[in-house]
Amino acid sequence: MTIRQPRPKAFCDACGAVSIYTEHINRHCVSVLNPGDEEPIRCEGVFRGAVDARDWAECPACRGTGTRNDAPCGQCDGAGWRHRGRVAAHHA
Repeated sequence: MTIRQPRPKAFCDACGAVSIYTEHINRHCVSVLNPGDEEPIRCEGVFRGAVDARDWAECPACRGTGTRNDAPCGQCDGAGWRHRGRVAAHHA
């Protein structure tokens, strides 16, 4: 049985990464774009607060678990949740 992921509290305004920590709100995103590159490029975005339960929808593909067929869910990129204001692209 796979456990449901905690609802995020913030999302990156540039790459869509999510964070479950309120401490990340208004801080620079830590996502690394193209992790396989020799010299990784950090995202230039900032985590924006989305602490209200209405800000998030449980991912329908993985039912909030972040995994599907023993791999990270492709719909939510492993977060288990999707920000209602913007579709997430990457997750921290």
